[in-house]
Parts: sequence; C-alpha cells; structure tokens
Amino acid sequence: MSATMRVSENRSVSKATLVTLLRRNAALIQGVFALLWGVRFAALTGAWEVPAVVAIASFVATRNAFVATTPLRARDEFRTSQGRAFLRPVTVVTVVQIVASIVLPMFGTVLGRDDLVVPIVAFTIGVFLVFFATPLELPTVRWIGLAYTMAALGLPLLVTDELLADWVSAVSAVALLASAWCCAAATRS
Repeated sequence: MSATMRVSENRSVSKATLVTLLRRNAALIQGVFALLWGVRFAALTGAWEVPAVVAIASFVATRNAFVATTPLRARDEFRTSQGRAFLRPVTVVTVVQIVASIVLPMFGTVLGRDDLVVPIVAFTIGVFLVFFATPLELPTVRWIGLAYTMAALGLPLLVTDELLADWVSAVSAVALLASAWCCAAATRS
C-alpha cells in the first residue's frame, strides 16, 4: 500500500463533505442517464430536439455542481475510511438496482408482455431514487423517485402499447433531469 493511500485513509473527512460530493457526482450521473432516456425518446419519436435540450440542461446542472464544489476531490475524500463506510450503502443500492433492471424485465418477456420491459426498468430506477435520497439527504429526490415509480406503474394502464415506450422514456428523462438539478442545487448548501 502506498504512503499516499495510508495518509488518505487516516485523514478525517466530514459527513457534510461526503454528502456534498455524492450530490455533485449524482448530478453528473443522473444527467447522463436523463440524456440516454432522451435519446431513446428521440429514437422512438424523431424529436431530436429533446436530447439536445436535456444535454444542455444536464451540462448546466453538472457545471453548477462542480463549480460549487471546486476545491473538493471526490477521489481523495471517498478513499478515507469514513468515505468508504459512507459509500457502502450507496454501492449496495446501486448493485441491487442494476441487477433488478436486468432480472425483472425478464418476467415481462416470460409472460409475453415485451411492452412492459421499459416500464419495469423505469420502475427499478424510481425505486432506486427513493432509497438514494437517504444518503443524498434530499427529500425532494425521494418525492421525484416516488412520482417516477408511480408513473412507471401507471403508464402501462393508461397508455397504449405502441406509445408506452415513448411515454416512459419521456417521463424517465424528466424525472432524472429533475433529480440531477436537485442534486446540483443542493451542492451549494
């Protein structure tokens, strides 16, 4: 183990700093996923201005988050013992969401309901946001996650099969972009 790693592991870091860095990183990651859902929406509908707008909004949110946290380096802070302990539940929730977004859609396919694959993936992301709000310390993200989860469950009941993926993609892009903006704005507090 290098001397630098030992020094950073022994260094103390505040929980507030870790939360701020997690919010900053979440703004970036959620913005990227909002863009991916926007691209999916555009591929289905031909509305290529949507991912362009999402990309600009995501860029601005991410830039704001990074400017607000300029002197902080996530790599250094998260390598401390407090940083690793702080990230453990985030890692668990992330892995569970990824596995669920792979496994659960298979049930839709097995049931002969391929149209439910996209809403099921959206459902797993919505549930992830509900749980991710705790380490972010942002109740707003929890509310966005709840609304997103309810939309993922309700859209298959309200929208025809051929429009379902369009609507789910649009709702996903909006929910993730809203969550990214909440995280970015919270880096200033």
